[in-house]
Formats: sequence, structure tokens, C-alpha cells
Amino acid sequence: MGPASSRPVWSHLLAISFLAGVLLGCHAEPEPVTPKHAVDAYAKAVREKRYDDAYALLSRDARRVLTRKEFERRLESDPEETALLLAGLGASSDEATVRATITGKNGETLELVYEGDAWRIEERAVDLYGQRTPRDALGSFVRAYDAERWDVLLRFVPDGEREGMDEKVLKSAWQGEQKAEIAAIVEGLRASLSAAPIEELGGRASMTYAGGGTVELVLERGLWKIQDFK
Repeated sequence: MGPASSRPVWSHLLAISFLAGVLLGCHAEPEPVTPKHAVDAYAKAVREKRYDDAYALLSRDARRVLTRKEFERRLESDPEETALLLAGLGASSDEATVRATITGKNGETLELVYEGDAWRIEERAVDLYGQRTPRDALGSFVRAYDAERWDVLLRFVPDGEREGMDEKVLKSAWQGEQKAEIAAIVEGLRASLSAAPIEELGGRASMTYAGGGTVELVLERGLWKIQDFK
């Protein structure tokens, strides 16, 4: 490892409807308290043509791109599509898994899942140095570097490059002649972790980080490791 048409619209509408009720309530009925309540309230309002109530359940972003008038026009102009939408909402509201991602100030992320009537924290909360996804691995790498956990940093070295490398070798290099270089890389990763796109294909992934560098990762035995910094 070196250092360094209408159907698309309806599909979008269906997706945002699952999440809208978390923050927004229905005016004519009690505010939805769970994702399922929100979906059911939205479907009921559309079915009963209470379009003001249905529109109020859309997210702020959805209402920015879709006016109240256009919302009603689309529902009324294609009854078949509306019926399919309602059927889809009813069939999936009981089984839908709703997730949320919280991003910290340093780019680290924590996933939550809605179970029953409450948000629950996913297993990443007890896996500080997880490598389940490329973004997990990069966030874990930054945390391990900050904590000077050289033993953990070795986990990010691909198997084929581990020969002759141990904690002492890594520490000596990264606190010695490569200190400034690796510190700049880590800061670039930290600044980019929360929003930079990660390209993933098969067992390989890459991300361009702040400063113009690129980090490449490889998947080995279910864990993402850092193959190179360019």
C-alpha cells in the first residue's frame, strides 16, 4: 500500500413518500409517528383526493421541485398510474426497511434503522474500525491514524503487500520521512469522506479526495483494504 416520461417521476415520488413523514405531518389527521404511519397517511390522502394533506407529507426537497398544482395534475391525469402507486405503497408499508445515515464533523458515518416505533443504531456503532464498505474502510483508516493505532492500520494493507511490514515499520515510515505526505493524505480523506463519490466495480473501488489525489481499494475476504494512494 503506497502512502498516499412519467414513470421515472412516479418512482421518485414513491421513494420520497417513504421518508416524508419522518419530518412532515398531515394537517387533517394526527402527525404520523412512524414511517408506516406516514406511508399509510399519504396513501389514504391520495385515495380520498385530499391533495393538500398528501402534498404536505412530501419532503421539502420534493415540494421545491413539484408545485402543489402540478402534484394534483399528475395524480388526476393518470388514474392508472395513481392506482399502481397506491397499491405499491400499501403492499410495502408493512415490510419496508427505513434507514438513515448520520454524518459526523470528520466525515464518519453512523447508520440507523427504524424498527417498531424507534430508531435503532446499526452494528457499526460497536465496530469503530469497520471495513464493510469502501467508505467504512476509509473512515476507519482516518480514525486509526488519528489514534496512532498502528496495529489497526495494518488491517488496511492487502495480503499481498504485508510481507516485511509490521507495526514498527509502519510507524517508523509514517512518523518519519513520510510524515508530511501521509498527514496531507489523511486530511484530504477527512475532508472528502462525507460527500465524495466512490466508484465501485466488482472487488475494486476508488475515490478522489481533496487535493486531487485518488485512493484505490480492494476487497479481500469481505473486507475493504487500501491498495494505493495516487
